[in-house]
Amino acid sequence: MSYDIAYSVKVNHRLKYARLSIGARGELVVLVPSSFDQTLIPDLVRQKKEWIAQTRKKVMADQQQSRGPSDVACELPSRLVLHSINEVWQVSYRAGRGSVVEAQVIDTNRLMISGDASKSDLVYRLLRMWLKQKASLELVPWLERLSVANGLNYSRAVIRHQKTRWGSYSGRGTVSLNMKLLFLPEHLVHHVLIHELCHTVHLNHSSSFWKLVARYDPAYMEHRVEMKRAGSYIPHFVDAG
Repeated sequence: MSYDIAYSVKVNHRLKYARLSIGARGELVVLVPSSFDQTLIPDLVRQKKEWIAQTRKKVMADQQQSRGPSDVACELPSRLVLHSINEVWQVSYRAGRGSVVEAQVIDTNRLMISGDASKSDLVYRLLRMWLKQKASLELVPWLERLSVANGLNYSRAVIRHQKTRWGSYSGRGTVSLNMKLLFLPEHLVHHVLIHELCHTVHLNHSSSFWKLVARYDPAYMEHRVEMKRAGSYIPHFVDAG
């Protein structure tokens, strides 16, 4: 029986021990300290084959849920998987005349869309509006908690819906956060929030800036690698139209 498992290797100078990580698309990344003997990696991967298989299965299942039917068959989403806050929202539809008129929370983690659901562009727009409100309720207090805990002060926070930027900081003290952060795992959201808060001290990406980031997010280098694939967590409808 063959136990060959494809993987890539990333050297992280801050690590003391080797670590395995499964990316958003199921890819295996082996993170090792600079002093690690890389000839030991194949044995390490073989020893962890059961963990790899189970973790890949869970990651891919989560991705299928977060994409929803809209990504597979151009149907309306039936659920919203908000990894950042560990919530899964069921989405129901109630027929009505005219345009889609409202999105209403009718039970714990259940959202009802009322109106003409055949107008998918209006449904998507309504869901995006709800997500933006949800992000304001969840992400802004999260940012404030990190700000207070770490003494990184800003003037105000706003929620935006942007295609590519996860966050930004202006010289006037405004932190902008993308509502799509709701779909990312908690540790990646923490990474983005810390990144923007550190810009309150350094308005650049100098070595001093990255040293400050490392103080509050020691694994920031591997988190930056994960962020390159973070778009796979976002359901199609969020950026449709």
